Amino acid sequence: MKRPLFYLCLFIVIIIGILNIFGVFSKADISLLSGKDFGSLNINAKITDKDEYSYTLKCISASGDSGTFFDVFKGKKLKLPFSETVRDDLYIGQNIYLTGKFKAYDRASNPGEFDKRKYYLEKDIYGKITGGDIKKVLGKKSFLRGNLYELRLVLKERIYSVFPEKEASVLCDLTLGDKAGVLPEIKDLYTRNGIAHILSISNLHISILGLGLYEALKRLGAKIPAAAAGTAFFLVFYAFLSGMSIPALRSVLMFLIALLGDVLKRTPDKLTSLALVAVIMLIPDPADLFSCGFLLSFGSVCEIILLYPALKLCAKDIESRIPYSLRLRKDSRVKRFLDFICQSLLISLSISLTTLPVMLYYFFEVPIYSVLLNLFIVPLLSALLVSAFLAMIIPGGGFLGTIAYLVLMFYEFICGVFDKLPGRSWNPGRENILSIVIYYFVWLLVILYPKVRKDRILDKKLKGRAKRYFKFVPALAFLLPLIMAYPRLRPNTLIMLDVGQGDSFIYLSDAREVFTFDGGSSSYKEVGKNVIKPALKYYGLSDIKAAFISHPDEDHFNGISEIVKNRDAWGIDVKSLVLPYPVKDNPGELQGLIESCSKASYKKTIPVAYISLGDEFESGRNKFTCLHPDKDKELTSTNEFSECFYISISDKVSLILTGDVEGDGEKAFAESLNDLINAEKLQGRFTILKVAHHGSKYSTSEEFLNLAGPNIALISAGRGNLYGHPHKELTNRLKERGISILGTQENGAVTIKVLPRRIVIDSFF
Repeated sequence: MKRPLFYLCLFIVIIIGILNIFGVFSKADISLLSGKDFGSLNINAKITDKDEYSYTLKCISASGDSGTFFDVFKGKKLKLPFSETVRDDLYIGQNIYLTGKFKAYDRASNPGEFDKRKYYLEKDIYGKITGGDIKKVLGKKSFLRGNLYELRLVLKERIYSVFPEKEASVLCDLTLGDKAGVLPEIKDLYTRNGIAHILSISNLHISILGLGLYEALKRLGAKIPAAAAGTAFFLVFYAFLSGMSIPALRSVLMFLIALLGDVLKRTPDKLTSLALVAVIMLIPDPADLFSCGFLLSFGSVCEIILLYPALKLCAKDIESRIPYSLRLRKDSRVKRFLDFICQSLLISLSISLTTLPVMLYYFFEVPIYSVLLNLFIVPLLSALLVSAFLAMIIPGGGFLGTIAYLVLMFYEFICGVFDKLPGRSWNPGRENILSIVIYYFVWLLVILYPKVRKDRILDKKLKGRAKRYFKFVPALAFLLPLIMAYPRLRPNTLIMLDVGQGDSFIYLSDAREVFTFDGGSSSYKEVGKNVIKPALKYYGLSDIKAAFISHPDEDHFNGISEIVKNRDAWGIDVKSLVLPYPVKDNPGELQGLIESCSKASYKKTIPVAYISLGDEFESGRNKFTCLHPDKDKELTSTNEFSECFYISISDKVSLILTGDVEGDGEKAFAESLNDLINAEKLQGRFTILKVAHHGSKYSTSEEFLNLAGPNIALISAGRGNLYGHPHKELTNRLKERGISILGTQENGAVTIKVLPRRIVIDSFF
């Protein structure tokens, strides 16, 4: 059997994958192991790592004020942020005694939201110590890790002394793996255009450094074993210096195998090497198998080994069908140039097709033009890295970084050009596991094609036209994205996002049009960027038909304001903004949002409309009726003139949205609702009510509940908020009537799907 080691390693990886699926290697979340507050802890720990903002500690022992030992913390890693009582002049390797409180990182409570707790658990960090007060410091700096950290700081300072801040932050990431300083606008620009991969230390970095040093040592007279040993030592040193990321470790291990093959005068099989490296990396931490970094790193190598040969063979078959008289001479410069472009395109396309499901699963969208853009980016990366390294390590050689600076300026320019092209990204939403399995099954058929052709397994059995068509089996690769292109969300679906103390609702209508009702928070920072935008992308929703703002309180509109102001960069198209009629002449806090809608600097301006009692519109079979405010009546507070809607979802189901309406506003709304009920006889419907004002004591009165007769009550309120929302009196009113309560505090985001014969309710927790 050929490649026995490959099949053995593949079998091990499959077993690890199955065990991961069943949760065998999942890390215990110690924040959930006790229902009580741990209180103030006395901690004995060792500093294992350090960054610009915090220490990483490995807990040796932890006890409470009463002397009770909490073994759950023993051996666990914790973050200790710098503060007034935690100085930043301690060293890696020292032991410290401190007091403080344990706090788990926040977990995601919305679809698409970044899960900070899961992110740190993947790094074996179980939480952080707040209010830390260091009592005693013992021991000395770790010789290896401590000095590596100091060297990294010296090199980083050198880069910032040579380059402007923006370029220096990128080069620190490129050369040292320091991602903390990269400016958000540059990171977003690279990510939107599909070149963020250059910010990860991986194959190209290691190849440039490794091959350059290896060839230099051999030219200086070192024999192959000595040159290989020297190169291996340097690469391992560099991997530790740059933070030992998954792509860097994978690249170094594969390069070391290649060096070993050179010493033994044998050529390692790339596929076997890749599988062996995967097993070596998974043995210490099997849970890494399904991490984004692991899948993208190994997937990008798989494409070169597996998919690229199939696409290359397809290209040759297409070329063979060109009449001989029209072909270019093989030795012509034009032919060589076109071959180079074709090869680069196929490699870039192979990477995109191989990693597409992973990208959509973790990031929900992919840049369309990245295949073309990488033709400009990748060839210049070698010059960029060499120039940056020389400027960094040679004293007085700052001028050597000129090329690196010019290349980064070109990257920013060319990304800006591609950023303005129409249809910059494709956002089908998060893929489900079934579609990913089908995708890779078809992908497997494509990569097996060269093997089938070589062995003539099927070619001998095919005749005539079927034989000619068989040559184009690799063309199936170009149809792979179609497997991913289907709607993620059913029509008639309402999503109540967990935005803390605020409101944000997304509704996908019967006609598959997207409407948002409010979108803001007073407790979440950048709620538009961190909650609303990811949720829209998660479901593949990039076009908002209308964004309704119930009233001008920030906890109802600041997230939508972020989306409007970043609509070009985020690729979310807002067709119109709809405000309550009373703010037409006095916009107040909404003034900035209204001005952003009409700025000429954006690709499109957004029309602003004002809505009041009696306004109606339809979307498919859905009918939206505005029942408040009445533009002819004056109300004293912004809450009182909140937009209120009655939405007929189907013949049997209705939705009532209330904003923060209360007091005289609620009474006026109730009168309008009563008129609608009397006119259309809607009492028999299953009604979903969005409870007003986050469940305050004085909203959603008994009279209103008797009139609306809801079956389900939705409450959006922040955990532990200062207002005591939802108020106990309000929840008692709901419970007394047998109304089911779904709140963001207990459930996280809530999704309600109205199907033809039933209603499906899903909560995030």
